[in-house]
Amino acid sequence: EVAALQKLASDGSAPLATRVIAVFTLKQALGATTHPFLEKLASDPSIAAWAIRALTDHEGQLDRVSPAPLLAGLKSSDPRTRIEATVALARLGKPEHALAIVRLLGSEDPVVAHTAVKALVRLRAVDDCLAVVDLTDVSATQRTGALRVLQSLHEERVVDALTTRLNKETDAARREGLIRALCHLYYV
Repeated sequence: EVAALQKLASDGSAPLATRVIAVFTLKQALGATTHPFLEKLASDPSIAAWAIRALTDHEGQLDRVSPAPLLAGLKSSDPRTRIEATVALARLGKPEHALAIVRLLGSEDPVVAHTAVKALVRLRAVDDCLAVVDLTDVSATQRTGALRVLQSLHEERVVDALTTRLNKETDAARREGLIRALCHLYYV
């Protein structure tokens, strides 16, 4: 019964594994009709990562997924929730969400930072990453992450943008990052 599964998934006193099984059973059985329930469940930090994962688990059911719980998940203190929210936003495929993901490039958690890079590549977030590269007060980790995204986007406009920045940059360390990114690009 649907109500029993929803109650179990929402029950904070139930074992986590049992709750996760309930979440994915609902999603697999009912598909996109579970989205309102899963979006609400995503606000519960104890199960948010799995609710977010279930929301975008089926790429054929993304049409009516609200980005709000996913964007909220990016701000979670739980690394797993941030990772799942990042992957979910990438699956939605809307470039306007890239800016929210960019800040995770500087995460101290290497898995979160790596997931952000992969998501931004999927979203083809050239402009957002170039904006990070241009900042002088950004962390080295975040700038390196932005350059990793750009070096994965083999497009003429990326090469041109990085070359323009290299020609203007005078700081040796910042120039080195630009050169490294350009070395990975083979677009002619």
